[in-house]
Amino acid sequence: MHTHRALSTMDLTDICGFPQTSNLYNRSGHACWLGNVIVSPGHRGRGAGEFLLHAMMQKAKENYGVRELFLSCHHANSRGLAFYHKHSFRPFDLKISQIDGGRKIITVQMKRNLG
Repeated sequence: MHTHRALSTMDLTDICGFPQTSNLYNRSGHACWLGNVIVSPGHRGRGAGEFLLHAMMQKAKENYGVRELFLSCHHANSRGLAFYHKHSFRPFDLKISQIDGGRKIITVQMKRNLG
């Protein structure tokens, strides 16, 4: 679990007219994590996620000098995994956590070079 405070948060509600959000956190040197990429269900598949992702990648690179961006995606989120793969994020690790009732959840750790 990542516990460091967010470097930057982007809320596109005013721009898009519907709630979309994301944040950058755990910056270390030229790397940081992208978290909480959230697009409301009624607006998925309409370009909002792509806009949000590219805006956050640009912000990470230009404002913080980030060259490598990391993220976590739950294994059950096949749509999210495909979306990140389409945008050149590649898996590098798996994290297995126990949740309520001893159930396990797997998060796929992914990364992308921003150049």
